[in-house]
Amino acid sequence: MKPFSVLTSVPTKKLGYFLILFAALSIAGANLSAQGLTSITLTWTAPGDDGNVGQAAQYDVRYSVSPITEQTWNSATQADGEPAPAPAGDPESFTVDGLEANTTYYFAIKTADEAGNWSGLSNVAMVTTDDNIPPGNITDLAASVEQ
Repeated sequence: MKPFSVLTSVPTKKLGYFLILFAALSIAGANLSAQGLTSITLTWTAPGDDGNVGQAAQYDVRYSVSPITEQTWNSATQADGEPAPAPAGDPESFTVDGLEANTTYYFAIKTADEAGNWSGLSNVAMVTTDDNIPPGNITDLAASVEQ
């Protein structure tokens, strides 16, 4: 994984050319909302390809029942069907289906540019899917007549 992508080269008198490098911008501010028993919708603002400029090439959305860090990223489950990135600054959303009810999940995203450079980890967002377990039955109901 390379942390930088080449944007352009600039001629100089002494050195010939030097390269201007920009890191692929990571996503900040990802938000989540439970959409029922087994679905979660993530929302975020699209990052740029080179910093805040352009359009990223790819998203990698991952989730886990444990907190996600750079060290645990590869063991988290990759979501299916991530959207194609929108231009920098546009709102994005993505629904992940097939989750377990009444379960806490952690989500994170990485972004790639067209050169295959990956961003760092986004913020990690946590949400619990809806509860489908009904309350227990009352088993000690009694009736009496007051005199």
